[in-house]
Amino acid sequence: MIKRLLVLLLLFSSISLAQNDDCPTCPPNGSDNTEYEVIKLEDQIGYGEFVEGEVLVKFKDEINTVLGKSGNGLAVTGIASVDALFQNYSVAEVNKLFPKAKRRVDKETFTTFNGYTFERPSLHNIHKLKLSEEKQRSVFELIDELNELPEVEYAEPNYIYSIVEDEPVSPELTEEELIEWLDNNPEYKPMNSEYSSSPDGISGINNVTPNDPLYSQQWGIPACQIDAVWDSTTGDADQIIAILDTGVDWLHPDLQNKIWQNPGEIAGNGIDDDGNGFVDDIRGWDYINNDNNPTDDNSHGTHVAGIAAAETDNGIGIAGVNWLAKIMPIKVFQSSGRGDAATITEGIVYASEHGADVINMSFSGTFRSATMENALSSAYAGSILIASAGNEGVKIQAVPFYPAALSYVLGIEATSGSGNEAEFSNYDSDGPVYSSWSELFNYELKAPGVNIISTVPSGNYRAYNGTSMSAPLVSGAFAIY
Repeated sequence: MIKRLLVLLLLFSSISLAQNDDCPTCPPNGSDNTEYEVIKLEDQIGYGEFVEGEVLVKFKDEINTVLGKSGNGLAVTGIASVDALFQNYSVAEVNKLFPKAKRRVDKETFTTFNGYTFERPSLHNIHKLKLSEEKQRSVFELIDELNELPEVEYAEPNYIYSIVEDEPVSPELTEEELIEWLDNNPEYKPMNSEYSSSPDGISGINNVTPNDPLYSQQWGIPACQIDAVWDSTTGDADQIIAILDTGVDWLHPDLQNKIWQNPGEIAGNGIDDDGNGFVDDIRGWDYINNDNNPTDDNSHGTHVAGIAAAETDNGIGIAGVNWLAKIMPIKVFQSSGRGDAATITEGIVYASEHGADVINMSFSGTFRSATMENALSSAYAGSILIASAGNEGVKIQAVPFYPAALSYVLGIEATSGSGNEAEFSNYDSDGPVYSSWSELFNYELKAPGVNIISTVPSGNYRAYNGTSMSAPLVSGAFAIY
């Protein structure tokens, strides 16, 4: 069944849709313009940004650290060579990124479908450093010296990633208003009937049509023939899709019955019942505000969540790809759409440790974070990892975008209604198997990413273009199995 789904995702046929390059009536995405204190890397190693004054360092597995403060108030680790650097660079704080993680004793090796082999890493020795204010611009000097020490596996900046810059097609509207808007803007009104057909070579399959009022405009589902898959299965309530994003409006009428509930936590008692380090994390976690309310103050995460698993056949709004799977909201991006590698990595580990079958990552960046890759390669043991390729129209052979390019992450490109590559989508000109990169970087799948209608906060709906919309369509489909 999974092989059939892969074929359906890759080989659908459809007709072309007009694309909108301007949306003068669209309201802005959120009102909070909070930004990180960042440094641009343009003068140092290309282009990109990192959190000012922060360093991520992983000590080798056999190294033991004893964290504390020296007499002058600077951080110490109990490693003489490291502590000497901390004094020179005025490192004010050092904390384990995953204080509950244990060293892995048994070796565990994985091989991806294209032949890339890697060992599952330990996460127990990853630390985050913060430099004192007067030394915050000495990050790269400290990193260079740390990487020369025999106790250190790697040291790197705390890179900043962004949710993919997706293009709004419609304003944020109620269900009724969006239906009217589509009637008045027929160029953005695809009809599912134009895409529905029985899968070639498979007899006895019916295309299922749910009763959600906006479903007739959700062309991406029949274009991938997911409506034919629904004839045999609509998912499983035990399946969990983690949405690492700007949060999710978990009170949205089309999502409120689909939100994951932490079985080990008792709501509202102010106690960390399951001992995971988070108090009352009954529906995921907000790593931006460090609380148990991972709601969405941007709209991106809510839109992504609805595509994957909005409540279906409930007579309102849209249909999610997966009718039964639960949505695990993990807020790792600010309302501005920016998030740092350390925070995102914490979200990846949370999702993995709490049973996420699929982890959806509709974000990207051009810089590799070893910390994030450690978390992802560890999560690969139990989760399907899916990420959007990005919307810069760049081929992977020129600039890979992470995490989508990683061999153990399914990178998703966007297609238009014609079935061709969307003009904005990053792409892999070598195809999903061959790679000219030694680490076998690839984008593996393509899915509809133009005029995609989904949920946004306050009970509303909106259409977007972007690979961010393509990724959750694949996430919902994989979670069906």
